[in-house]
Amino acid sequence: MFEDAEWNQIIMKLTELTRAEKVTWEIGFDGELGANVKDTLYEIGSVDGDGRAPYYFSIAQGTPARERARLETGDDREVSRSVQYSLSELQRLAFRMASGGPQLAKQLLSQMEEVLPTPPKDDVWATGETPF
Repeated sequence: MFEDAEWNQIIMKLTELTRAEKVTWEIGFDGELGANVKDTLYEIGSVDGDGRAPYYFSIAQGTPARERARLETGDDREVSRSVQYSLSELQRLAFRMASGGPQLAKQLLSQMEEVLPTPPKDDVWATGETPF
């Protein structure tokens, strides 16, 4: 349905929204990842169900949701390496977000900060640099 350049733009914009935590990803029953942006559902899953590449990326709209476009990666697919790489990167990031990675990292760092606070940036003795 879309040209590779259009797929890449859609995937890159979704990656940008995900990094900015403007999109919430959830893990579905079969391990697929889903996110809603307004009235559009984006879904990433493993084509063969093993949780790894090759991946599919589908776009659905409406109520009930109807698939409008679908992309599948893999060696035998007519998809550019750039699109395959972009989708793999989005899948990795979406899984990290759906699994709570950023929140856990913040929590752990906050706990460590309570034990050993980070010295002020202008404290040259704490940085290990010689002030002379």
